[in-house]
Amino acid sequence: MTTATAITAAPKRKGPPPAADRIAPIITAIAADVKIPETVAKARRGVKSQYPFHDLEVGQSFGVTNKSLKQMQSVVSAVNRKCMVEKRDANGNVVTKPITAKTPDGQTVTTAGMQPVMVPSKRFIVAEVDPKKDPAQAPVRVWRLPVED
Repeated sequence: MTTATAITAAPKRKGPPPAADRIAPIITAIAADVKIPETVAKARRGVKSQYPFHDLEVGQSFGVTNKSLKQMQSVVSAVNRKCMVEKRDANGNVVTKPITAKTPDGQTVTTAGMQPVMVPSKRFIVAEVDPKKDPAQAPVRVWRLPVED
């Protein structure tokens, strides 16, 4: 004998409230004379990296003993991304390029906007090294490379 079990619908997920129920923010005027609170000023935003990337001259390196190559590749990738700056021409103007996008059917289209061309101001690489041959016995080492034009 089988018994019927009731199937209950999953509860509907609540989304954002309707626009009429939302409270619009009240924005004050822009001010330059309001000081940053001490607690915010001492927050970790913009804290210097624990790695000496910006102390390196081209050709110099540092070893890392407690991180894997994969972990350091992620760190180096983030630093390289942060070192990107807008390219400037001889007159100091920002060099731009058209914005391109792919349509759902795979075609490339150019939009009306322009985006700045980004170039590296500093460049770093990371590689595994033989700890027995490394001066600091580090299995991973980071180098600063020259920026190529």
